[in-house]
Amino acid sequence: MSLDQNKRPARVPFTSEELARIIAFKKQKTEQKLLTFKASSIYKTLNLFNIAVFFMYWEVILCFFGPCMYQTKNLKVLNVKYELERDAYDRPFVKEIKFGKDGIALYNVVVGDFLKIPSTPSIGVEIGRDFIFNKNLKARFDFSETDYHLKEANPALFISGFIIVISCIAFFFDLNEHPYSLTALSILNLTALILFVFL
Repeated sequence: MSLDQNKRPARVPFTSEELARIIAFKKQKTEQKLLTFKASSIYKTLNLFNIAVFFMYWEVILCFFGPCMYQTKNLKVLNVKYELERDAYDRPFVKEIKFGKDGIALYNVVVGDFLKIPSTPSIGVEIGRDFIFNKNLKARFDFSETDYHLKEANPALFISGFIIVISCIAFFFDLNEHPYSLTALSILNLTALILFVFL
């Protein structure tokens, strides 16, 4: 007898009209929440921040592959890593060159090319930097017309590429239109920006 009293009454399923009304109500509530969020200043501020960061990182990538600010320095060649092979002009294959002053290495340039390095005490080296963050990205020598990338540019290029890919995915799938994903994207961009500045 007590078992029958403790039993839960059988649930009556919703009719299709009731179910449709509930779904329409939830959908309308979600749309209203989204419209309220899109009208807020937080939505606009975070989206502007994410778009600005996106273009800042594009600037770094474009400066690495294209034009950038150059600063000329006279530096000594401290160390050169060669491969055994030579080209038709008897130039050795240079893997990388370390430049510096007073015995302190300042720049490690990845060459991967056949070069004849002059034996002068100092060499004119143009260091290429981006316009916004002023990060060292590439180097050009006065005895060569080619740009070579600096090893210290690798973290900056990785972070730039990573944030560009994540931002493209987020904007393509409209993740910036929802509060939680927009906040997560903004925190990721802010963290990467702080890391980028202090690298």
